[in-house]
Amino acid sequence: MATILTIIVTYGVSFIPLKFEFSKAIRQEFLGFDIYDLYYSGKHLKNSQRDTNIVLIEIGPDRQAIAGQITRIQNYSPAVIGVDAVFEKKGVDPLADTRLIETISQYNNIVFASRIDIDKTTKKPVLVRNFFDNEGHYYPSGYINFLGNQFSVIRNYPPFYKAGNSVQAFSSAILEKFSPGKFDTLSGRKKKLEVINYKGNLERYNSISKEQLEYYDTTGQLKEMLTHKIVLLGYFIKQPPLVMEDLHFSPLNEQISGKSFPDMYGVVIHANILSMILSNDHVSQASDFVSYLYASLIIFLFLLYMLSQYKKRMHPHHGKFLLIQFLLIIVVLYVFLQVFNLFGVKVPLLPIMIALVLCVELLGAYKQLALWLHKKYHYRTVFNHKHII
Repeated sequence: MATILTIIVTYGVSFIPLKFEFSKAIRQEFLGFDIYDLYYSGKHLKNSQRDTNIVLIEIGPDRQAIAGQITRIQNYSPAVIGVDAVFEKKGVDPLADTRLIETISQYNNIVFASRIDIDKTTKKPVLVRNFFDNEGHYYPSGYINFLGNQFSVIRNYPPFYKAGNSVQAFSSAILEKFSPGKFDTLSGRKKKLEVINYKGNLERYNSISKEQLEYYDTTGQLKEMLTHKIVLLGYFIKQPPLVMEDLHFSPLNEQISGKSFPDMYGVVIHANILSMILSNDHVSQASDFVSYLYASLIIFLFLLYMLSQYKKRMHPHHGKFLLIQFLLIIVVLYVFLQVFNLFGVKVPLLPIMIALVLCVELLGAYKQLALWLHKKYHYRTVFNHKHII
């Protein structure tokens, strides 16, 4: 009964709204932390080899420049070019729009970005396409949205989404062109959300700035880098200070708790997703139900121990319970971190942690409930020492 009481209160805490202005600090400092981030902060990430299947190129400042970049890149026969930018409306320069359309119409290996928005009238998600798409012809595209807001750490992503019809994520659309077999595997997993198993930040990939693209082209260095590769054309800055445009929090952030500054550009997150799928290095996410089962088992055993102490003496040392509670939290975090490290299974730990924190304090509430039940219904309890044989 004490376990049931703790789990009910733990479940109730999950309904506390966190959308208010005052809760922003809480979301960033507390909910922004995940114990599994410790795995990604390990030194092995900094020493990992580059994924040479994916090349990042800094996107040009305007549509004329982007068209020129696409032409230059296509000279080296990349497998796929993913353009991480949404051209929602026609630009101020009609000639630049025309140049862009003429360029992209020559190739069938380009995947464009789209965006999912909420329709102001229907309040339903809709797909925002590029201006050059029309009912007669849609260029391959995928949405680039990530879950959450500016305070969120990007740990998961939806590979497919229902926005009218079923639509694909940007990385899923690229994968379909680059490796249909891997795409079928991803579709077969039938996951609404996939955990992103991060490989690294910009240092993990060959990244080329706008200026370097021209230089490498004239010096003949692009053939080996780009031929039969996935090329992601998107916004990023190679050298600090980083610019806030399309910059997100990731588990690789050097400051694990209370992340003060976002650390990863959107195009790099897409690259990490592709690396994960192509290397078949998926992470399994256990359900909240499994988490509550683990919480129930752990809390039951801890409460069983505490109640055995009350059976021995009426007033056991409360400080001892707090010390064991603290040690138990450390052990549980370590065990589940090792499970993630060894088996790639991520169990939501928030219900377990909340239950562990609350169980000692809620024991007093259970004591009052048990004594009331004993008085009214002769419920047997260790708190009624007079009746213990």
